[in-house]
Amino acid sequence: MLSKKEELAKEFISEAVAPHVRAAGVIANYCGGIIPGSSIKKQEVEFGNGSRIIALTSNPDSARSYEGDVILDEFGFHQDARKVYEAIEPSITRGYNLEVISTPNGQQEEFHRLARAAGLVDGTRDPNCQWSAHKTDIHGAVKQGCCDRYGKPLDAAKIRAGCLDEEMWLQEYCCQFLSIGSQWISPELFRKNVSAEASSEPPPPNSTNLYCGWDVARSRDLSVLWFLELVGDVSWTRGVVCWHNIPTPEQISMARAFMPMVRRMSIDTGSMGLTICELLQKEFPSKVEGVQFSLSNKEAMAVYAKRRMEEGKVRIPDDDIIRYSFSAVKRSVNAVGNSRFDAAHDQQHGHADHWWAFCMAEMSAQTAPQGDMAGVGVGIGRPITAGLMTEVI
Repeated sequence: MLSKKEELAKEFISEAVAPHVRAAGVIANYCGGIIPGSSIKKQEVEFGNGSRIIALTSNPDSARSYEGDVILDEFGFHQDARKVYEAIEPSITRGYNLEVISTPNGQQEEFHRLARAAGLVDGTRDPNCQWSAHKTDIHGAVKQGCCDRYGKPLDAAKIRAGCLDEEMWLQEYCCQFLSIGSQWISPELFRKNVSAEASSEPPPPNSTNLYCGWDVARSRDLSVLWFLELVGDVSWTRGVVCWHNIPTPEQISMARAFMPMVRRMSIDTGSMGLTICELLQKEFPSKVEGVQFSLSNKEAMAVYAKRRMEEGKVRIPDDDIIRYSFSAVKRSVNAVGNSRFDAAHDQQHGHADHWWAFCMAEMSAQTAPQGDMAGVGVGIGRPITAGLMTEVI
C-alpha cells in the first residue's frame, strides 16, 4: 500500500490491518524498517506462511521495490503521480491486482484521468477502459451504516456545517471533481512546494532567525502567525500558530513570547490588528511592521507568494487546513480591470487566513535588510472523507 505520506502509511497498518489480524486470531509479526539501498521507511506485517502486507510512502522508487497486489491510497494527492503509476506496472504484471483509491482533487492529473475513463466523472465510460469503478459519497456511506471510530453513526448535516465552503463539501464528501480554474493556487502548485521537513507545529522555543506574518482576527476568522526561515533563497516553514476567539490582550501576550526568535514580523493592521501592531512596535521597533490590506497590497503579496511557489522556492507542510486555505483564494477582475483576491468567510475555518499569513511572512523575509538570512508549519487533523475507488477487473 502506497500512501501520500509516512504518517498515513503507519495509520494504515495500525488502524486497518492490525484490527483485522486480531479479529481473525492470526499470529503476525509487526515491524518497521528501511528499504535496502534507500532512505524510504516502511511498515510491515509478516504472517507465518510468508505473506506480507507492506505500507510505504508513495514515490517512484518505493513503487518499484516490490511486486504483488497494490493499493494506491489518496492517489489524487500523490506527488509525481504519473511516475508512481508508471513504476507500479511491473509490480502487477504477473497477475496481481491494482486498486486506486482517492478523494477527488480537481480536474487534473492521473486520478482524474483514470476516473473519467471509468465513467466516474460525467457518467460516460471509455469503451476501452479495463477498470471496475466504484463511488461512495457521504450520503451513500451514511445509508450503508458508516460510523465514526466510537461507533456513532455519521451525521451528514454536521459534517457539512464543518466544511470551509461548498467546494470543500462537494469535493471532499460528495466525490465531485471541481474545476480549479478560478483558484489562485492550484492543487498541483501546492503539492510542488510540500515538504515533510516543513513543520506543522508551533516553532520550538529555541528557534532563531525567523520571519513572521500575522493575519490578525478575534472571533469571526482565525488569527494565524506563520513563521519561516530563509535557507539560501528558499523559505522553510518552521511553525504556524492558529488562534480562534482569543481576546486581544491575550493574543498580544502570547505573541510577545515569540519575539526573541523573530527577526522581522509583519502584522495585518486592519481592525484590531492596528492596536496590536502599535503596541508591539513600541516594544520591538526594529522588528515589527504593519501591513494594510488594501487591494493593491493584497495583489502584490499574492502575486509575489505565487511566483515564489512557481519557482519552487517555498517549503510548506502537507496539512489539509493549509491546503484548503491556499485553494480558497480566488482572483477576480472588476469592471475597470483591477484584480481582487478574496475567499469566502467561514466561522470555523476562517477567511484564507493561513494563506495571507504565509504571504506576509514571505514579504517580511524578502524585504528585510540585506544579511538577514534565516525557515515554517501547522497541525490540524484531517477530516473524514468519502472515498472513491477504481480497481482492475
